[in-house]
This record gives sequence, structure tokens and C-alpha cells, in this order.
Amino acid sequence: MVKIHAHESLYEAILRASKEAQKDVALYYFNKKIRWDRFIYRINQFAAGLKKDGVKEGDVVTLLLPNIPEAIYMMYAVSQVGAILNPLHPLLPKAEVERTMKETGSKHLYCLQIRYDEFKDLDVAKYDFSPSHELPKIKQLFAKQEKCRHECPYYNEKPTSEFVHMDQEDAVYLNSGGTSGIPKIVRLSAFAINSLCANAPWIVGDLKKNSGMLCVMPIFHGFGLAVGIHLSLSLGYHAALMPKFNRKNATKMLKRQQYSILLGIPVFYEKMLRYPGFAGKKLRNLDFAFVGGDFALPNLSEKFNQRMIEGGSKCRLREGYGLTETVSLFSVNNISDNKEGSVGKAMPNVYFKVVDEKNKEVPVNVNGELICGGDTLMNGYLNADSPIIEIDGKKYVKTGDNVHRDEDGFIIFNQRIKRIVKINGVPVFPHEVEYCVQTLDIVYEAAAIPVSDERFGSLLKLYVVLNKHYNGTEEEAEKQIREEIKKTNGVYANPKEIVFIKALPHTEVGKVDLKQLK
Repeated sequence: MVKIHAHESLYEAILRASKEAQKDVALYYFNKKIRWDRFIYRINQFAAGLKKDGVKEGDVVTLLLPNIPEAIYMMYAVSQVGAILNPLHPLLPKAEVERTMKETGSKHLYCLQIRYDEFKDLDVAKYDFSPSHELPKIKQLFAKQEKCRHECPYYNEKPTSEFVHMDQEDAVYLNSGGTSGIPKIVRLSAFAINSLCANAPWIVGDLKKNSGMLCVMPIFHGFGLAVGIHLSLSLGYHAALMPKFNRKNATKMLKRQQYSILLGIPVFYEKMLRYPGFAGKKLRNLDFAFVGGDFALPNLSEKFNQRMIEGGSKCRLREGYGLTETVSLFSVNNISDNKEGSVGKAMPNVYFKVVDEKNKEVPVNVNGELICGGDTLMNGYLNADSPIIEIDGKKYVKTGDNVHRDEDGFIIFNQRIKRIVKINGVPVFPHEVEYCVQTLDIVYEAAAIPVSDERFGSLLKLYVVLNKHYNGTEEEAEKQIREEIKKTNGVYANPKEIVFIKALPHTEVGKVDLKQLK
């Protein structure tokens, strides 16, 4: 395992890794192997192209690309020239792209070929990429080809090995819901991202030589960029790219041993577990699996671990916790120190407190707000006030999350504070209601939101998706659900209304979209 130096740029970190990896694979893209020497060559070509197009140190480069090789080349080329990466969802509406580019001052846009025409009236430098360009030759013959209107010419550039050293300065802008639920642009340094990756030995121990990560989480998400891509590559291992999640393809890639580490949000694992092919001896190729980015129901780990046991795999699902403001990962149940029902212990180079409303630390096993800081802390928000506070000379970010710390130092996540609902003065946790409902065999998915009520001030409204195999009536289902809630969560958690729908709305990274439900 390559030793990571936090005081490096993102480009310097993978350049160091490449010197040890030599001819090993850096990227898998479907069945194509892109080896480390070719990978660095491409990055250097793209850096030369950026310079030729006038991208300077401190400029902002906007990417609207999925997890294709060009997105990774650009990620490190932007770092190499000392610019700032601004990755966005590849299908983000034009108006939002324009707004974000204006807010960040970005004058360079790289998108998929299918979107180029949408942006032709923007007064910025624009190029497009084809997802099939780096596919194996045989797959290119069958790929849907669309003519690139202004295809990026960087493949033909003479590579440059020159680079700008940046560690504490802004390296990446990531769009986030913010700790208050209001969208913000988080300013992350290379130092913070590298500091997260430096914790890899503490998280997983010493990885075997052919280790690699399945990169389903997109690079516009902190979890995907920092952990999915940079952590695996900066350690000298490989990333198996998947532009669009497909559980059948993911299973084939596992069988071919293209990855040994899984990383995803809860809905990713739920989908994998519902696929019959994700079973058997191929599961022995898995070494580690981590879930984060959203609240994971306890029975998810039980189901996943049972599948691993049946397949003869030693892999177990470990839950972690983080937020974009701390580079997406703050605590985790690591390979040797873990506890069910927790989100693990804080990583070695970070610190935290659980505090009350006056920022006074509360005792062990008492609920409060988590505030955290350390080497992975963001530089702040762009053009907005930061939730960073200082206590006894240390900087902390207020997370807006309700947790408690147990006597062994494990963090138990309770609820986003902004989701706690006061009903007749009694705090009710919607995710506890969702969990108890989803333990019922008849329920596939559920989400609870607050609604106003004249008598109690607020009550819950529960949306439920029933399992396909359920043959009863909605009235019978509602009766069973209400009885379970009353038994498990008490009278105040009883929903004002239960609505049965065919599917819940989800965000671009797979979380339940509560804003749409409201």
C-alpha cells in the first residue's frame, strides 16, 4: 500500500502511486484495462490541453460527466494545472448549470456529447466527450454513436509533466445540501481529501496487491470522488468505473475479479441483494463493503452478511458516517473495531463533541448535536457563511445531526436534527418509524414527513410502497402498519395519514427525495 502524504495536490498523490504501480491496472472500464503508465500519460495530455486553452491556476473547471475515464483524467489534470474542479450531475438542468457556473466564476465546461447543443449559447469554453471513446474496440462497434459537435482534442496533445503544488488551497467545489438543508457549495482542499485517504490502513488494514474499488458513486458526490476514486488510486490500487449502475454488470465485474471493495449508499445494497445473481462463490472475491451517505436500516447489514456467509465470503457490511463538509467520511466501523447499530468510531486525524443547544458537551449516552473537525474539515462555503465554530482553539463544523456517544467511543446516529418532529411537545424520529415499518414483510420502502395538525402542531404523514408479493388490501396493510408503529414507537408516532404509492422519488444519488414528497 502506497503511503499517502496529505501535503500534496491530488495529482501529486496519484503520481506518487503510479511510480510503485508501474504496469498494474489503474482503471477498468467495462472490460478494458487502462494501466498506470497510460493513465498518467492521458492525464498529462489533458493537462497540456487545459493549459493550451488558457486554464490557469485558480480557474474553475466545470465537469458534467459520469464515471467515464475522461472524467478521471480531467479530475487530475485540473489538479495538475492548479485549477479548481467543479463536478456536477451530468444531467443537471441547464438553468442550474448556468447558475452554478456563475456562482463559481467557471468559464470552462466539459459535458457529454448529447448535451453540447444545450449549452451552445453559453459564453464559455465548451467541449464534449463520448462515453464510448475509451471502450474496448469490440464494444465501440455496438455502442450508440452520436457525433461530437466539439469533441475535446486533448487526446492528441503532447503531454506535460509540469504541475502546480497545492494542498491547503481550494481544489474541489462540491454542491451539498449543507448542514442546514439549504444548498451550498463546499470548498475542499487537496489536504483534506488526502487526509481522509491517509486513514485507509486504519479502516481496512493492509490491502492485497490486486485490490480495487467498484466506482458506482459519481464524482460529483463527495463519497464517490474522495473515497470511490481518489482513495483507491492514491493507494496505488485500481478503480472499476461504472457510469450507470447496473446490478447485472456489477455482478459480472465481481466474477471477473475487477474489484474487491464495494462502496455505496443503502439503496445500492438493497438493489444488489434483490438480484439473484449476486450470490454464490463469486462473493468470495469481495474483501470489504462499506455503506454510508444515508441512513442504513439495521436489517440491511443482517441481510448482506447472511448472503456473504452463504457464499463463503469473509466480507461483512460496515457502516460509516460523514458529510461533504468533512470530505464525506468522518467515522466508520473498521475491519477490527466495529459495533452493530453504530456508525463506528471517529478516524485517527479527526475529533468531535456531542453538544447541547449552547454548544456545551453532553455526557456519554446522552443525545445531542454532533460537531466535528480535524484534518478533513472543509475550507468553508463559497459565497456563504460557514457553520464552523471554535471551541478551546479547535475548529468544528455543526453537522445538524442528532447522535450520542457510547462508553466505548462508538457514535450512534439518531436523526438529522432538521428531521426531528415535535408532536405535542414530544420529539419523534421519522427514521425510527420508517425502520419499524420496513421490517414488515409486506413493505418494500417507506418515508415519513411532518404535516401540520391543529391539535398536536405536527403529525407524521407516511408514504409506503408495498412489496410486489403482497396480495392483501391497502386497508389490511394500513391496519398492520399502524399496529406495528404503535407497538414499537408509541402513540405520537402514529401517522395522521398513510399513503400507498407505487414508488418513492429518489435523488440523483439514490436517496429518498423528501423535498418532492413535501
